[in-house]
Amino acid sequence: MTEFFKPYFTIKNQCIGVITETNLYIPSLILSFQVFQCSFVFLQPNIINQTVETLRIQWIISFDTIHNFTETYQLINSLILNNEHNLQLWKYCEEIDVLNFKDIFCVMQTSGSTGDNKIIKIPHYCIENNAININKLFNITQADVIYWGTPLTFDPSLIEFFLALLHYATLLIIPKYININPSYLYKCLFNIGNITFLQTVPSVFLRFTSKQIADILLHSSLKILAFGGEQFPAEILNYSRKPPLTLYNLYGVTELSCWATIFKIPDDFTSESEVPLGSALDDVFISLYDENQELSKSFGEITVGSNSRYCLLSNDEHSFRSTYSVKTGDLGESRNGNIYFRGRKNRIFKRLGQKVNLDFIETIITSETSLQSKVIYSNKYRKLLCFVLVDKIYDKITKIKLLDKLRMKLLKFLKDYEFPDFIDALTYFPLTSHGKMCHRSLEKYYQGGLQNIELKENHEMFLDVLRQYLPIDKYVNSDQLYDHSFIDLGGSSMLGIQLLSDLEDQIQAHIPDEFINLLFNEQLKSCLEYLKVTRLKRKNTNTNIHKTIKKPKINVIDSDLVYWKYDMRGCVDASPAGFANSKYCYVCAGSFSGIFIILNTNGEELFKHTFSHEIEATPCISPCGNFIYIGCGNGTMYCINVNTKKIIWEYPTSEKIKSAAVLLESCIVFGSYDSHIYCLFKETGDLIWKTQLNGGIKADIIYNEKQNVLYTATIKGSCYGLGVTGGAICWHYQCNSPIFGSPCMIGNDTIWITVTGKLYCISSKGDLQWTFDVNSNVFSSLINENDLVYFTSHDHCLHELSCSDRKCKIVRKIELNGEISSSPFLYRHNNNLYSICICNNGVLCIVDLNMGAVIFQCALPNESFSSPFIFQEKIFVGCRDNNLYCIDFVKVLSG
Repeated sequence: MTEFFKPYFTIKNQCIGVITETNLYIPSLILSFQVFQCSFVFLQPNIINQTVETLRIQWIISFDTIHNFTETYQLINSLILNNEHNLQLWKYCEEIDVLNFKDIFCVMQTSGSTGDNKIIKIPHYCIENNAININKLFNITQADVIYWGTPLTFDPSLIEFFLALLHYATLLIIPKYININPSYLYKCLFNIGNITFLQTVPSVFLRFTSKQIADILLHSSLKILAFGGEQFPAEILNYSRKPPLTLYNLYGVTELSCWATIFKIPDDFTSESEVPLGSALDDVFISLYDENQELSKSFGEITVGSNSRYCLLSNDEHSFRSTYSVKTGDLGESRNGNIYFRGRKNRIFKRLGQKVNLDFIETIITSETSLQSKVIYSNKYRKLLCFVLVDKIYDKITKIKLLDKLRMKLLKFLKDYEFPDFIDALTYFPLTSHGKMCHRSLEKYYQGGLQNIELKENHEMFLDVLRQYLPIDKYVNSDQLYDHSFIDLGGSSMLGIQLLSDLEDQIQAHIPDEFINLLFNEQLKSCLEYLKVTRLKRKNTNTNIHKTIKKPKINVIDSDLVYWKYDMRGCVDASPAGFANSKYCYVCAGSFSGIFIILNTNGEELFKHTFSHEIEATPCISPCGNFIYIGCGNGTMYCINVNTKKIIWEYPTSEKIKSAAVLLESCIVFGSYDSHIYCLFKETGDLIWKTQLNGGIKADIIYNEKQNVLYTATIKGSCYGLGVTGGAICWHYQCNSPIFGSPCMIGNDTIWITVTGKLYCISSKGDLQWTFDVNSNVFSSLINENDLVYFTSHDHCLHELSCSDRKCKIVRKIELNGEISSSPFLYRHNNNLYSICICNNGVLCIVDLNMGAVIFQCALPNESFSSPFIFQEKIFVGCRDNNLYCIDFVKVLSG
């Protein structure tokens, strides 16, 4: 080969493109490049044009293939190898200024697992030193046989090459048609090739059957089995293995090519044992950085670096730096001197208002079903997709039964917001060219399922979707379901949201509010009858139905306006509260991390406690300011003594608490998602009474002091008046859909609003006075100011309504900057009335209600579902960037 290339490769330090699968001639080809002091890059067919343009490649070498670059490259010469393979040499058709690749061994293109796809220039010493250092543990000798099976476009293949080259070991190279067949590959590696070293991605190794894996670990010639590129496969540790076989966990990034850490698996490790990343290789350091980019000793994004190993990105030709580090996009936890992988940053996100960890869901599914699983979130379809691995292809009926049993099992141990929208069983997981799981291919299984939906009537599709989300046996006769409601059968508000979204996709039609009301409040036969007789409005599939309203440019909030912010280590969806006692003024709030804090108005910490579950409720403060009552996601109500900074009592319920308590003279009253209202002695937390209602309670309770009655509503749309003394139900009115916001009082009447935007005026005796429809989804509470009712909604507006005991009318609607799920806060300042609102997209708006106009708006760094609060002329509001913000209201007005 050297003689063949000699007339052409006259320019040193250029990069040569290579298009080929692994074959017997690659080692000779790589060594030829070293003779000519040239670098090389293995080109990926799908991005050839992009790569050759970026690297300004003059020469391309290919084997036995026809290519799509013949318009820009011309064939110069070819060489027949062993009367079998045709090596072709191509040259760029025009003159080109080649780049300088001095000291660069090769160029790699990342898979994009640490961000966007990158082009990485790997120096000689970087990859060679990595192989030398790692062999201090591997001890490869000339007696070893190394399987060169890693794709050439994935940098671990270079480690396999150098381990063999530097230590005179044998490289075993296998044709692609065998490599892609696990059964053939098993025979070639362990019955014929007798390999002693295997470095592989877990997804590739797990293509072998359980019997084959058991034989490999117990009876093969293998001495070293090293896993890298994905999380260590814990299930491997359930198998017996014999000496001298040693297992390793490898971790690294192409930007520091190739491996950064290594961990030798102890013989006594089982699948219950956590496998750490291991020790850093020579001249490598590994650190964790929190969300504020500060060094963390406990949890954060994994960063790896080196003082000598350094790779260049894309066309960067700067000199090598003394210190180089890479943010991996992986999350790690430091414990007992070890760092443990905790998933990808982009594998943790919010769904239905709750934090979802896809890696955690996979772990739960596998532990409960013994099936290997892969869970992904499709941004394209906004769906959570779950795939499990089965050992054979099933016929359609058997597969339906299998998935039905699996679905029923998942319903038992996954939370509502963790439950997949789509479940399928596959005989193999599709892989990328680097051997990692291919998310795009998995997404196509869902896409294919949508395209192949059987033609059914709407009511039939509803029953099919219903069975996916509820623990109903597939072969229970539908007649047995008709007299039950969605809630009776195990449904919840979150499952309802998922079900309705899926049903819209299936029938390709908008779901009317009438059907939503029926689903949550009526028996299934009413839902089915509605779908049979109602013609639904079809979606327009040729246009984007989620049209974006053009908004004025919103600037990120000026740092001068932020008095302080406090990191609560989790989304702050809860609304803060402010209070004063005999000493100071304070603000308090909770977050999804379970952290609850009390700060003074300068942002200085007085009290901090981390509860076991999220805090979504607003705190309730005693009039003296010495006691705080806060409900938790673990179902417990806590009382905190502000002066002693201690929790003085706690009272458990059987479900989470999302609403604020109301404080009476000697007791506190609060609602729980277990459908009960509780009344406790405020000093001791002892139960006085509890009353069962129809549905969980999200809305805050309000107290009518004049009539000594408590008002509350449930997520099933039931409104109640309760006596304070014993909790007896004075009256009950059933609305047509769930209620999440708190009511308000106008005279002796109460005004309520459902999530579908329908207002109800109910008298003090429980009689309906009037209804009014605002035609938008509403999650806001109602605020009464001089018999004008204010609330926000998903139609992007702040609503102002005039209400009396006889009628309701719209005074005005003030358009804001996006959908709003939180409640407005009304505040008087210098004889002016203002409304402070925050949109779900994080845009904070201040409305002058005298003018009826937005006078100020700015954007927080992330979404917000926290209702703002003003105290001591400061705006307090939570954000999904994990911070509680204190914003100077006076500065905002003066600016």
